[in-house]
Amino acid sequence: LTFFLVFATADVFGLWARRGHVTTQEVRREGFFPSGVFSRILGRAVAWSQATTGSGVENMELSQRSALLAYGSHSFELRNVNDDFIQVEVHVRSSQLAVMTLYEQTQAVLGECVANLHCGVAVPSD
Repeated sequence: LTFFLVFATADVFGLWARRGHVTTQEVRREGFFPSGVFSRILGRAVAWSQATTGSGVENMELSQRSALLAYGSHSFELRNVNDDFIQVEVHVRSSQLAVMTLYEQTQAVLGECVANLHCGVAVPSD
């Protein structure tokens, strides 16, 4: 499963939600993804991975812009796409836990550092 975490102010996010869709061009043009948010989300994802696998960071593929992590016996990859949004690839049969946990962690980060920013989960379509 591939999905995106997209960010915008309440007004812009509300417009996207009412339309029921958003394009990557609109996210790039109208969204807002502050520097530092990805690092904080990545930190929470690393902690979750460590808690569920018992592995240390030496067993993870980490960089400033991406990470390949595991939770339990499953894996997922986070990528900062041009400082516009986060692309997530989940490699499991049932991805609901990964989607919900990453979304909740993202909401917690936003609550700590940019409370007026909204986040949504977007899935690609043809």
